[in-house]
Amino acid sequence: MTPLEWIALHFDRVSPWIQAALDREPVKTHTLEHVRAYLDDGKCQLWPTANSVTITEIIEYPTGAKVMHHWLAGGDLDEIVQTNANLETFAREHGCVGVEIKARRGWLPVMKDNGFRPVGTHFWKDL
Repeated sequence: MTPLEWIALHFDRVSPWIQAALDREPVKTHTLEHVRAYLDDGKCQLWPTANSVTITEIIEYPTGAKVMHHWLAGGDLDEIVQTNANLETFAREHGCVGVEIKARRGWLPVMKDNGFRPVGTHFWKDL
């Protein structure tokens, strides 16, 4: 199955979880249509499970360091966490040196339990 076939097979089913994740963002930077276009263009990856979805992207920084960035996730938390092993394998296969996640503070216990450590902080001010 091609990536586009995979996306077509799963996107409509998981789109409510993607939309919910977009709705929780403090700044509305993307719509569901943007996410679909990014997936169709190969700019990000779709990781559906029976009751959840994760959207990732591989970012290459100016130094050449590549990281997998967890961009959006929604649905069943246990299923989201269970996909980490597959995501990490994919990231290694694509030359990534790490995985980064920007998430709400409520994710901290779950992330620590799964081998992530907090690095710095992320602040926002509305203008």
